[in-house]
Formats: sequence, structure tokens, C-alpha cells
Amino acid sequence: MKRVFIIAITAPLAALAWAGTLPNAAEPDVMRLGFFASGGVQNYFYMLHGLPYSEFYEVRAYGAGGGAWAQYDQTWFSYAMRFKVTEFGGSGFRATFIEWDHDYYLYLAKGGIRPFIEPNASIGSAGGFRACFGIGGGVRWNMRDSPFYATVSGGYKYVGGDDYEKGDWSIGKVSIYFALSDAVALYAGAEAERSSHDYRYKGHQSDGPRWRGRVDVGPSWAF
Repeated sequence: MKRVFIIAITAPLAALAWAGTLPNAAEPDVMRLGFFASGGVQNYFYMLHGLPYSEFYEVRAYGAGGGAWAQYDQTWFSYAMRFKVTEFGGSGFRATFIEWDHDYYLYLAKGGIRPFIEPNASIGSAGGFRACFGIGGGVRWNMRDSPFYATVSGGYKYVGGDDYEKGDWSIGKVSIYFALSDAVALYAGAEAERSSHDYRYKGHQSDGPRWRGRVDVGPSWAF
């Protein structure tokens, strides 16, 4: 079923990509679109309190899914969004993550290497409704003679709502977009998140580090 899902979201894009050409990554007013397949892993270490004695638990779950992304790039500003669905399961844990991310890149310089400040926000569901807000920073490297760029960033986000992951998280992200031909490009991204904020689990207060990693890969086109 997962294989069918991946083919279903990537095949239409691969066909559409051949209809256009890719602009230079350093040009302003560039719109990029794409679909991706994704894989991930998350791990929880926590101590349950409030029992006659404390218990230490570890849960590891693996996930697979996919989604779509879009980005509009100008000289001093970019907006990027991702809609992603990931099914995690393992060690007695199962959850479906549905997330809609919004990133705003405010560039501090123009040229081939552009540092930026990155406010971000997202909404979604992972066991409960979640609304996330954060701030980060990083750098984007644009090739002058080809439609290629690489972005590296890190920062902070807060997960709110009634989601069981409510709390403070640190984030690191990297994404790469490079041409495979005059019409088709490949998008690849990876991110890691970590938190040690106290939270509730099955009615008991608990604490301990949590982390998650994911990789996204898929074809894309631009105009």
C-alpha cells in the first residue's frame, strides 16, 4: 500500500515536470513545486512519576509517508510550505502525523550565499490538535550558473494545543534542490528535532528527552 501511495504522488509530477524548464536558482521571482516520499524515526526516553514507584520507559517508532511542498523565492524574501503525512509505529506506539508547515526566510544579504532569519509556524494533528511557532536562522547557497541551491538552518519551536508532544523543541534542517535535466529537478530534505520538556503520558507526569528525524525525497519543477 505504501508503495502504491508513493507512486501515486510522484508519477503525475514527473510527467508535468517535462513540460517546462528550470530557472537559475539565483534568479528572483522563482516558484518551485514538488511532491516527496518520506521516512522517519522517533525515540522517547521518559520516567513516569506519580506511581508507587517510578518507571523508566523507552519507545522507538518508525514512519513512512509523503506530501507536497512549494516555495516562492525573491532576492530578500522567500516563503516555503510543506504538507506532510507520516504514519509512525513500533514498540507499542502508533500515531499519524499530519502537519502543514510555513517558513518565512528573511535574507540579510544578497548574492550566492545568503544568511537569513526564519520565523515559522505550523498546524496539524498527532494524537491531538497542534499549533507550532518558532524562530531560526541559517544560510542558503545558490549556484550562479545552474538551478541548484542548498539550505541549512537551525532553531527553536514550541508545540502547543492538546497534542501529547506539547513543549519546547530544538530543530535542525537541511534541503537540497538540483537539476537532473533541463526540465526535472530533485528535491531532498532532512530534519532532526529534540525536546526534553515535561509532558503527560497516560495521566502521569513524565519527563525525559525525545527526538525525531525524517528524510524527504521527490521530483520537482519550477517556473
